[in-house]
Amino acid sequence: TDFILLIGGTDQKNKMRGGTAEMEKTQIDVAYVKQRLIAYRESDKYIDNLIELQERAEAQLAGIGSPAFSDMPRSGTPSSPDRFTDKIAKLDELKAKVKDQIEQRDNERHYFEKLLSKIKKANQVSVIEMRYFYSMDWEEVNSSIFCRKMDFNDREESYLRRVFYIHGEALARLADLMMEFPE
Repeated sequence: TDFILLIGGTDQKNKMRGGTAEMEKTQIDVAYVKQRLIAYRESDKYIDNLIELQERAEAQLAGIGSPAFSDMPRSGTPSSPDRFTDKIAKLDELKAKVKDQIEQRDNERHYFEKLLSKIKKANQVSVIEMRYFYSMDWEEVNSSIFCRKMDFNDREESYLRRVFYIHGEALARLADLMMEFPE
């Protein structure tokens, strides 16, 4: 996949007017990197939801008893074997969907892990991993990185601003790396 987005507003305007934009093929927008990371984090939540549905479907399937055969006339309800077959088909669909989603998520994570391995600044790597791979909120990231500082409790907001700065730097570095190491 070739994703090329622009960073500067003037280049976007030039392109719209038919001009040439040098940046067009040299940089990936930081917002695009952030969007992909957020999509990764959301896919993890989606997979959890699908697994929950799968577990419910399995429980429902276990609750469907074997058909009872008798000489009594049937009511208008669907037959148990048909219901059983439908539930199995839905469960199979869910299992396939879960497998597909996990594969897509894992491919995305491996790509980002490859890029992160090229970043030398530990705090930049940590912020990205904590925020997007482990779904930590900003306060948890801040605390994890800076809580050992003696003045952390007095300057927590200042450290949080530093986390935001580190996050921005990490996104910019990832954008550069995505150009250097495309998928």
